[in-house]
Amino acid sequence: MLRRQAVRLNDAGRTAQALALGEEAITAAREAVARNRAANLKILSYALEDQAARLEQLPRCGSGHARPHRATPNSSKKKARQAQAMAREAQELWAEYQQEDPSPPE
Repeated sequence: MLRRQAVRLNDAGRTAQALALGEEAITAAREAVARNRAANLKILSYALEDQAARLEQLPRCGSGHARPHRATPNSSKKKARQAQAMAREAQELWAEYQQEDPSPPE
């Protein structure tokens, strides 16, 4: 539910709120994975993938976009690295989920 609401906020142009809620979605999904890993890998993978996409969509310094308030070249690089790490973790979790999923491929 948190992940879907973050997507809606992002679609409405409320990026800062979407990012904050996306972090909450990741935290909740990590807690769910800690309780039952196999049943919640997919949820965490999606939450990480969504958040990575939001971070990648943020304007970058020197890209011709207006710089967000208080953004610095270092914070832009940090966001890009964070997005890459989230995307990589999402892919790893998705691969693990597919290995554990007993349902036949469609």
